[in-house]
Amino acid sequence: PWEVQKTVHFWAYTGSTTEPPCFEDVKWRILDVPMTIAHPQLVQLKKLMFDHVDPDTCRKTSTHYEESNARPVQPYRGGAIYRCKR
Repeated sequence: PWEVQKTVHFWAYTGSTTEPPCFEDVKWRILDVPMTIAHPQLVQLKKLMFDHVDPDTCRKTSTHYEESNARPVQPYRGGAIYRCKR
């Protein structure tokens, strides 16, 4: 078997997606140690992020330019930030 999660320690906060339409109420989890992914997983992630096509308009939905984040960093609005360290 393979490990999905190398740690139980993580940071968590509620935010939004990083590209338009910037949906709110996204539950983010950031692990405290880097994880390795396989090359096919990276290819799939890039395809989902940068090549998604809206079935109604036949246009790409990503506003990423050269695989960068299209949304500027947002100011902190006082939401709770949690650290799980069981």
